[in-house]
Amino acid sequence: MPEYGVDLHNHTPIVTSDYRGSLATTPRDIVQAAVSAGLDVYGVTDHFTADGVSAIAEAAEEVAQESGRRVLVLGGAELKVCANGDEAHVLAVFEATRARGAFLDLVRGFGMEHPVAPTPDLPSIKLHANPLEVCRAVEELGGIALIGHADRFFGEYRLIDSPMIDQLLAEPAVAAVELCHSVSHERLSGSVSPAVIACSDSHSCEEIGHRRSVVTMAELSFAALVEAFARHSAVPILGYERC
Repeated sequence: MPEYGVDLHNHTPIVTSDYRGSLATTPRDIVQAAVSAGLDVYGVTDHFTADGVSAIAEAAEEVAQESGRRVLVLGGAELKVCANGDEAHVLAVFEATRARGAFLDLVRGFGMEHPVAPTPDLPSIKLHANPLEVCRAVEELGGIALIGHADRFFGEYRLIDSPMIDQLLAEPAVAAVELCHSVSHERLSGSVSPAVIACSDSHSCEEIGHRRSVVTMAELSFAALVEAFARHSAVPILGYERC
């Protein structure tokens, strides 16, 4: 089966307070950066908003029509989920055409309205809920739930060091866990239920694809990606280990 370059954790200028690149960056700039990085699948996961997904998907279609080079754009949001002193970053990823509607259904199901907060405040918003229930809700809505940068430090806290990680790794609704550091991959690869992946967590065009996964799948589609994660057919590629 073919191999595809996949980077599912990326931020865009939609949330200006969280973007490190030029705020003049366009959807087409992002798609071209993904192409230049050798990506075949690009995920839009801004904090608590899916408003930027459709424009990037449209730009990807324009680039494909002009050049024949297709990037599959998926989208959703990064949700900071807190419960009992634990914090997990859940990446809710859907097909681009469904991303905004599914995201709205997801947050409303947990008692939040849209917009969740003024756009500059979105990176600091927390959803107080059980992360396991959030992942199950993502799956029920037809998406894939990923645990973002589980080995990243947030002050003194790191999810991979918490008992919560064992519950998440045993949860069937968790499709994959994203890790940043090679030692973490060595610790978890082959021993957990979800796929182990790498993503860039990019906040600029220059960072897109610096970490990614090579995924073996039957075709370039959302359904094939879901199936590939279930087969653990993802090989993390760490271009850099900074989180």
